[in-house]
Amino acid sequence: MKKDSNVVQGSLFPELEPQEAHSAKPSKRTAKQVNEELKDENKQLKAEIEAKNAEIESLKKENAALLSKAEAFDDLISCKTLFPLTTIAKAFGRTAIWMNEYLAKKGIQFKNGEIWTLYSKYDKYGYTGVGWYEYGKDIKGRALVRPHTYWTVRGMNFIRELLIKDGLIND
Repeated sequence: MKKDSNVVQGSLFPELEPQEAHSAKPSKRTAKQVNEELKDENKQLKAEIEAKNAEIESLKKENAALLSKAEAFDDLISCKTLFPLTTIAKAFGRTAIWMNEYLAKKGIQFKNGEIWTLYSKYDKYGYTGVGWYEYGKDIKGRALVRPHTYWTVRGMNFIRELLIKDGLIND
């Protein structure tokens, strides 16, 4: 069996072929030219780094501002304070009567005796709470109280989103 010395350098392994066959004549650059090219490249890279650092600083400031807002919103959402619908309705330029009718027409609440009650579909989200208010005294001086539906901050945001969606207020 005869060994073929060209198999290793054949077309199966082009990377092992002599370089002169594939490459053009290398350009002749002086050390000064190479140095200048490297200086220019270095300046460009430094400028890119400075731009990226400026962008990072800007994003850090924006992030800090958004974090502050998010924390304030979280505090507001977790607030246990309850608000009468009159207060919410006035904030949106409406009356409590209009707002109750609107929410009833939307299938969100219904009149249950003396108070408005959310349908079970909405009741589980913590939009409302029941409070008691004193409307007078009996003949023995004891407080007369009635239940009243109050809205949470989460409920206010829910109402706001409904009004925006229906085009009744602007975002």
